Amino acid sequence: MGLINSSSPVATFANARSTERKAALADKKSTASSDLGTATDTTKGVDFLTRFLKAQNDHPEFMTDTRVLTVVSSLINAGSDTSAITMSSCFYHLLHHPKAYRKLITELDNAVSSGQVQLRDGGIFSFADAQKLPYLDAVIQESFRIFPAAGLM
Repeated sequence: MGLINSSSPVATFANARSTERKAALADKKSTASSDLGTATDTTKGVDFLTRFLKAQNDHPEFMTDTRVLTVVSSLINAGSDTSAITMSSCFYHLLHHPKAYRKLITELDNAVSSGQVQLRDGGIFSFADAQKLPYLDAVIQESFRIFPAAGLM
């Protein structure tokens, strides 16, 4: 129950994203239901937070702010180990294979300079933009092949 007031970085992050999303949806109140989609919507781009906020909109007595925050925080924690393992594996192998590293850097630089991907603050680009980069995808897939992070395939 102390999760909402927690200083945990994960809870703080999840709470901030939830607050931002609610504010954005409140600004579009007239279209909120279409923005939220349906609970069974499989449209690309509908994330878990959006689905939980839709559930909260439909069933506020059950899906409270605390429950939304708890579920979102659990999902963030659940994916953190496998994500960290995968990133470590990618960096390890890239550093041990300078030719592959240079090829990846070239792809990233070319994608930014051509406008194929757009950098956000801090040099970050979106997941949708990352999906446009075939060599980056190959590096990640090869990393999964060599050192799978998940215990069960």
